[in-house]
Amino acid sequence: MTSLVVIPIVGVVTVCLVLALAWPFLTTAPPSDAADTDDARRQVDDDLERSLQAIREITFDRASGHLNDDDFAALDSDERARAVELMRQRDRFDKANSESP
Repeated sequence: MTSLVVIPIVGVVTVCLVLALAWPFLTTAPPSDAADTDDARRQVDDDLERSLQAIREITFDRASGHLNDDDFAALDSDERARAVELMRQRDRFDKANSESP
């Protein structure tokens, strides 16, 4: 009786394992250049959103008294510089996409 229960369970686990390992080969991927560019643009957008959120949080922490002026100035200037660089990267992606046919 035990083998009647174990065999189907082993079979199901084996099928799931094979499908999990084969999944990357079964799905089709878009051309790598377009996919890489889209992924990189998405990453920049995500990073920019996190950076802008960090600026809002730093400002809130200062307003609520959790940060002194010196700490605020250091954190705020670093995060704003990061956000500006991310905006420049995003602009480069936009310029490259507008120039391509």
